[in-house]
Amino acid sequence: MKKNLSIVDSHCHLDWHSFSHEQQATIRRASHAGVETMLSINTHIHSFPRLRAMAETYPQVWCSVGIHPCYVEEEGIDEESLFDTLCAHGRHEKVIAFGETGLDYKDTRENARKQKRLLTIHLEAACHCDIPVVIHMREAEEDTIRHIGSFYKNNKTLRGVIHCFSGSRHFAEQALSWGFFISVSGLITYPSCAFLLPIIKDVVPLSRLLLETDSPFLAPPPHRGKRNEPAFIIHTLAKTASCKNISQQELAQATTDNFFTLFTKARTQR
Repeated sequence: MKKNLSIVDSHCHLDWHSFSHEQQATIRRASHAGVETMLSINTHIHSFPRLRAMAETYPQVWCSVGIHPCYVEEEGIDEESLFDTLCAHGRHEKVIAFGETGLDYKDTRENARKQKRLLTIHLEAACHCDIPVVIHMREAEEDTIRHIGSFYKNNKTLRGVIHCFSGSRHFAEQALSWGFFISVSGLITYPSCAFLLPIIKDVVPLSRLLLETDSPFLAPPPHRGKRNEPAFIIHTLAKTASCKNISQQELAQATTDNFFTLFTKARTQR
């Protein structure tokens, strides 16, 4: 990897328990690989203070605040107070996004109504605070399109990113019509996800593209089956650059610029 590459990992989970004993070493390896900026994403709002403290410790790490749709039941937060809680945390200088939030029907649809309600609250907070929202979607494409599309019609200031994109061409087109960015993860390196290649190549413009690891999940080859980490984004960068038929340098620069275009709080403190 060329040392002059400057890469952004727009979605990782550095506060996850698998990094608990080597956060500093993980961030050092990322820096050695050219990853100069990382956005560590909140999934459990009760653990946000720990995540915020980590972001305060490392200048290259930013953070979000929010509730992952898979954890809406176990969080037990009062829905009426969630908006105020998000907005209060969103005032912190290192908080540059809300989420991740969204819809996930992989294991159950029984709490779909609550997932939608909490998604709406995140979207409302994002517009109120002018902070982008990070969207998770798994096996809930049509509901996600309907829900966010309906909200966007009356809230054109909404900004955000579909993280770890794994949807259809139609979903990509809809997200782009809202002004959203599309984030590519290690999934693009998997043979089972070859359907993503023409979508990223032909539908998603370079100006709307981000890169991520979603670490510690979804490690790309040659690390498949191991714990993922930000340093491994170089493999996703290489595959995506090949898909877009551009150099790795060009893709690294474009996705870095895109990150600071979307996450404006980080840009003002750059």
